[in-house]
Amino acid sequence: MIYGIERASLLKRIFASILDVILLSILATGFAFLSAKIAKVDYHQKRVKEYYAYYETTYNVKFGLTQEDFNRMSDEERAHYEEVNKIIAQDKDFIKENSLVQKLTLYVVLIGLFLGTLIVEFVIPLFLKNGQTVGKKVFSLCLVRKDAVKVTSVQLFARSIIGKFALELMAPAYLIISIVYGFNGLVGLILVGVITIIQIVLLIATKNKTLIHDLIALTVVVDKQSQMIFESEQDLIKYKEKVHLESVKNSKTI
Repeated sequence: MIYGIERASLLKRIFASILDVILLSILATGFAFLSAKIAKVDYHQKRVKEYYAYYETTYNVKFGLTQEDFNRMSDEERAHYEEVNKIIAQDKDFIKENSLVQKLTLYVVLIGLFLGTLIVEFVIPLFLKNGQTVGKKVFSLCLVRKDAVKVTSVQLFARSIIGKFALELMAPAYLIISIVYGFNGLVGLILVGVITIIQIVLLIATKNKTLIHDLIALTVVVDKQSQMIFESEQDLIKYKEKVHLESVKNSKTI
């Protein structure tokens, strides 16, 4: 066993993360599906489609055109299309329903990701001990503090919810939803860009190749088979004292 930090290899961490991401995706999808049913997202999406169908039939237009379709229109057809868009943009009931669908979709996705992250990155590690997720368990990895002391539940919560969910998952989720629904995704794009740059810098510049979630929680992913883990700071202090006394004894013997 090694005292200090026996940093896990990047390859092992990647494979462990892949397993955790698969499990997280399955759980998040399931929770999002249940949330969508409870919030009646399908009903509101159907209402939006009915509004579009009404305007398409009434004004003889087709929404959801590609750029190529739009370019093929005559000047008269484009003018008519843009006029109908102005009309539908003034329909308060449609705007309200469409806005509700966008908000519900965002909430449903975030709820799914939150609950999935909570289980995969917090609840399971509490059960398996030493901050082990399913992926870390399979590849014999675990979490410790930077001084090799066992991680606390507070650190685990900060790592999973603040680091992974709030910073590393919410921004990409918001960006994807904004692209799908065509509303302003500049905020999401900026956040994703900033977080990506920070992650790359941390991965290159830090000695232990630390990412944001570990930086926030002051944790390190280590090889469990070779890492010495202390139950508390007191145990660490006692071990250091023991090592020091042994070194003094050995030096006197020599």
